[in-house]
Amino acid sequence: RRLDRSTCANVPTRSPAQPKIRAGRASRESRLAVHIRLKGGQNHSLTPPLPLSADQLRKTPPHVVATIDELLNDHTDQQIAGILNQRGIHSGTGQTFNRQMIVHIRRKHQLLDRKQRLRQTGLLTITEMAEHLGVHPNTIKDWHHAV
Repeated sequence: RRLDRSTCANVPTRSPAQPKIRAGRASRESRLAVHIRLKGGQNHSLTPPLPLSADQLRKTPPHVVATIDELLNDHTDQQIAGILNQRGIHSGTGQTFNRQMIVHIRRKHQLLDRKQRLRQTGLLTITEMAEHLGVHPNTIKDWHHAV
């Protein structure tokens, strides 16, 4: 369809009071700069912070990861989830913690689990103790219950 000049004559043009807007691409490291020129010729420059990306908004805060790391010395993943929920601490998405979330955070931040930490201190499993002592694992259990 063709437009004639009479149709275009009714289209409003930008008034002098409206600011000129120029858009450009910005990387995450760059700063956003907004320059405004008002009708009287006065200039204003603003540098608002860049918004966080989606993954930064959902990321578990560092103090929560540190708390999880500390609790792993004495508690399992399920117990840690319960402790954090009792303390009113929430995930980066605002949810209460569950065992699977603790496992995910532990793996993402390469934290050793409770079993690995106990093994580092020199503790053995029942099977390993039995092999080391040359007895059946049930014997180890019997000795444990006899004490």
